[in-house]
Amino acid sequence: MDPIYSLFFVCYAIGFLLVAFLWRWYLLPIGVGLLLLLWWVIRGVFNEDSPGVIVAAPMVGLAFLGVLAGLLAALIVLLTRKLARRWASPVVILPATFFTVPVVVFGLLFWQQTSLKARRAPPSASCLARLHPVVLGGTPLALPLAPALSVGQGREYDPNYPLDLNEKARKFCAETSAGPIKITNLTARLTPDYSRHLAVRRSTFCASAKPYGWWHDLCRREHGDNPPSEYPREVSFYVLGEYNARKMHAFSADELERLKVDSLTAKELGRGVRRYGDGHYSYFTRRDVPGYLARCYSTGPVKTDLACVAGYRLTPRIGIIYEFATPADAFAEKSVAFDQRARQVFESLK
Repeated sequence: MDPIYSLFFVCYAIGFLLVAFLWRWYLLPIGVGLLLLLWWVIRGVFNEDSPGVIVAAPMVGLAFLGVLAGLLAALIVLLTRKLARRWASPVVILPATFFTVPVVVFGLLFWQQTSLKARRAPPSASCLARLHPVVLGGTPLALPLAPALSVGQGREYDPNYPLDLNEKARKFCAETSAGPIKITNLTARLTPDYSRHLAVRRSTFCASAKPYGWWHDLCRREHGDNPPSEYPREVSFYVLGEYNARKMHAFSADELERLKVDSLTAKELGRGVRRYGDGHYSYFTRRDVPGYLARCYSTGPVKTDLACVAGYRLTPRIGIIYEFATPADAFAEKSVAFDQRARQVFESLK
């Protein structure tokens, strides 16, 4: 036996033997106290940040398991004596408990890990290769299994199928294999969060180039790359009247906030773009896009940049909302470019 495994076995055996012979009811609190002490030690060990934790954690954990098994064995001995079960002698109970408890515990852990691995298993190759038909507001779309996409079928933002989760992606694949499914909202996060960036890069979708203009931004662009991305950070499409966009985005293209123009200063920026207000928060409209409204707030070290959410009716039944950032003095040009890219995302999925 490997020395390290021998050490682990000794830790378990010592923990077991410390309490397995407490064959008096008034002695059982000693075992419970030792169990609580080891639990406190385990929490301390796992909070440490050193290489020794790799060895210390299993040692303390197995000692805890040994004490638990020993306490259980002592309790069984006391109960069988009280019930006068002559066949259940300590000679049988102690070895049986000594071996059964770790087998059960590690069996449960193995089953849990197997189940978790099965849930996280990626979709099949055929599922990853094909496009998946959906219908959004009467418009048929064909979606790839891209980790940037989240598909919803309800009124609130609670995606039924966030495609960056393998379990949900497999379910989405199974649902669409029988034909198009009706959805109420579709979100594309083209700039992954830092926490998801590496996972997105390693996904099957990003393994090889795809015929989507936004593929490079999702799969190859690094945070902080120059020039900045020409695509919005996030684009959402939803069915008007069937999805509560205001709940998620505090913004809705079919229920635009009424501008109090009497108290805001309007300024023409060119290209049909008009700005209302020049403080921390400001609003923008565009004459060439009916119903267009962008709500922005100042950001950046010297407040010369804008972080914006823009939206309007893309079709009579579909609304669009997208997020982007732009220098304040370049809003007229940049907003047009971001809007074109947002529309391209929708067109690429048809």
